[in-house]
Amino acid sequence: MSSTDERIGCPKCARQVLPRLWHHAGGRVTYMKTQHLCPFCGVVMYETGGRLRRGCWVLIAIFGLLFVAQLAVILFFRLTRTLG
Repeated sequence: MSSTDERIGCPKCARQVLPRLWHHAGGRVTYMKTQHLCPFCGVVMYETGGRLRRGCWVLIAIFGLLFVAQLAVILFFRLTRTLG
């Protein structure tokens, strides 16, 4: 093997292989995901991509903060009614 050999070991069949790529299109929420497959046994060796887009993290944070704020208001009024 040369120093520029890009083969990796398959965890299932234990061969040194050059993975085949299988692309899954991303949607509005996620980036494209790529699976790296063993050409001999077909096992998914690892995956790259597929993470949430940047704007989605912002939306999740905003909705999470709104949910926490509503929960705090509900708990505040519930506690003040029982105590007072």
